[in-house]
Parts: sequence; structure tokens; C-alpha cells
Amino acid sequence: MSSGEHIRLGVLTRTYGLAGGLRLALDDDTTPLISVPCDAWIGYSAAFVEPVRLERYERRSRELICHFAGIADRSAAEKLLDRALFLPAEALEYVEPLSHPRLVGYEVRDDSGKKLGTITSIFRTPAHFIWQVESDGHEWMMPAIDQFVAAVRHELHTAIVRPIPGMVIEEPEHGEPET
Repeated sequence: MSSGEHIRLGVLTRTYGLAGGLRLALDDDTTPLISVPCDAWIGYSAAFVEPVRLERYERRSRELICHFAGIADRSAAEKLLDRALFLPAEALEYVEPLSHPRLVGYEVRDDSGKKLGTITSIFRTPAHFIWQVESDGHEWMMPAIDQFVAAVRHELHTAIVRPIPGMVIEEPEHGEPET
């Protein structure tokens, strides 16, 4: 098993073909590249998983076709339906690193060190990915592009950003949100 962080990719929704393939509906808008073969885990939640070996996969729009060791026919594949697939973070690579799901939960700070909030979700727009950031019950959006993101420090679970005036919801001194 991997010693690092596990990322949930999505849910196994249907069988694919007669040789034991399974369709994986992705949780996120980004399709990762996966270093295969690799250890993986399948379960109804992260607390109840069973180890499997992902041998190969095929990329499709918003889904992957997964092939696991020991799953060689449709009936064996059907036993894995409706379960989530978890992979080690080190087995995943995203073409756009600022869209990686492991960034959810990272603290966001400006380049002076001031805490601006925490990334709560990442979604795609036609132009680029957006980080949804929460701070003290308020939400604001940060384009996940190099012009605004100065650095990502994975060891500190922190993103350093350069917001423009008005981008961040800030609390005035008397405690009421600015409009």
C-alpha cells in the first residue's frame, strides 16, 4: 500500500465490454494521467476500502475505463459497481497542476503572508480553472492561473497568491463585510 495521501477519483458506474472493464465517473472536471500499474482502493467510503491493483485505463470524456488485476469478466466487474476508486496522490498527474484535487483544503495566503482563506473546491470554466476560497463564512473566487498564483507549497499545504484589489472579501474594522 501507499504511504501517502489517497485521492478519490470517482465512482465505478457500469461494466465495459466482456473482459471486466469498468466505467469510472470522475468526481472532478479534470482527467488525470495515472502511473499504471498501481495500487488502488475501492470502497463505499474512504473508511471501508479494499485493496485492488489498477492494471490499465483508457481516458474518455468525464470518465475512465478501468481494468483491475483479477477482474477478467463482466460478472466479476459487476461486483465492484457503485464503489468509489481511491488512488495514491503520487500515482496521479494533472496536465494543469493548479487543478489537482489535493489542493482542496490548502490554506491561501497573499505574498505578504496574510491568510486569505482555504480552498474549498476547484471547478473548470471555459477559460481556466477556478479555486473557490472560504474565509470566515464568506466565499470568493480565485482564477487558478499563473498571473494570480505565485506558488504552491505542498509541504505546507499552502498556496501563495497575488489577488487584485476587490477580488478578496475582506472584513472592515467594525466587523461588517464590505460591499
